This record gives sequence, structure tokens and C-alpha cells, in this order.
Amino acid sequence: PEQARQVLSARRLAETTLIGLATQRARPAQIRQLRQLVERERQHHERGERCTAIRLGGEFHMKLAQMAANAPLARFLNGLVPMTSLIIARYEAPCCEHCAWQEHAAIIDAVENGDGQAALDLMHEHLDRLEAKLDLDQTGRA
Repeated sequence: PEQARQVLSARRLAETTLIGLATQRARPAQIRQLRQLVERERQHHERGERCTAIRLGGEFHMKLAQMAANAPLARFLNGLVPMTSLIIARYEAPCCEHCAWQEHAAIIDAVENGDGQAALDLMHEHLDRLEAKLDLDQTGRA
């Protein structure tokens, strides 16, 4: 659990910087790719294919990092996203029903509109919800 908290904290630092850069540099083709990815994430979520939906959610964040065009930060985030996917798979509270794809779609809208502050606020809310659905105080869960 402590390592999970550290990963989430590092990820928040990277994502909040990258979202601003991505908003400034987004191109229409990149926005289309993000929308297609989120549509696939939605479909897998609705079919109950949790692992695939989690993986696609991670891909969404890595694509945003690529859009930011800051290679060192993107590499840093690319190291954190797979760990976060494992954290979600391991620590997500069983009662949680959370549709990350909807939040991802809202982030895309803000990025497409060039609204850096809205994109940042939405990213913070998204990461807050991600952390809130994790049960990091548990013991002995396999």
C-alpha cells in the first residue's frame, strides 16, 4: 500500500504538468485517436472486461503524455501507468463502479477546446476518484 501511494503521488505530479502541455500542443488527428481509444475503453467496460478497460485507460494517459511532446516526462509517466494499472487491479474496492472512460472523454473535450485550466481541473478530479476507489488500508487481501 505505501508503494502504491508513492506511485500515485508521482503520477499526479507528472500528469498535472503533462495535461497543460498536451492542451497547448494537441492536434486534431491526436484528438481523434484519443476519442477512438476512449470508445474502445467504454465498450470493454460495458462488456465487463475490466482488465482490458483498465489497460485502455492507461493507454489514454500515455497518449496524452505523447501529445505533450516532453519525452522525459512521457517516459516517466509510461513507467508509472503500468504500475497504476496493477494497483487498480489489486486494490480497487469490490463495491466500486467507476466509469473512467466518461472522465477521459471530458478531459478530451477540454483539451480539444484548448482550455488548460478545465483540463487540469478534470485531471485532478479524475485522479482523486481513482485514489478514492482504492482500498489501500486493507491487510491480507490476495
